[in-house]
Amino acid sequence: MNWKKRYLVIEKDKLVYYVKDNLKERKGEVLIRTIKEVKSVKEYKTRKFVFGIVTTTGRTYYFQGSDDENVKNWMDAINLVIGKPATPAPAPIPNALPAQGNRNTGEL
Repeated sequence: MNWKKRYLVIEKDKLVYYVKDNLKERKGEVLIRTIKEVKSVKEYKTRKFVFGIVTTTGRTYYFQGSDDENVKNWMDAINLVIGKPATPAPAPIPNALPAQGNRNTGEL
């Protein structure tokens, strides 16, 4: 699979993806009514932050977000427009302590 950067926009009845962030060159679209499931893919061929959009046509579109939160936000937004519940938040780890980091650099 050849991965290329795309810019997604949820429109009234479709998910449209563009070549650039200026949204001038439309590359493709997925009709909302054909989306049956949005699924998280923990790791896809060494890529992290991937989610799949499964359609009624049998095709699955794979997209890579920038981080876990970005993936969850996209999955929640797509689930909302297809009338499904949001993805559940991960359960907290019992007895876990918050990470301590260097406040100046954000490094742990």
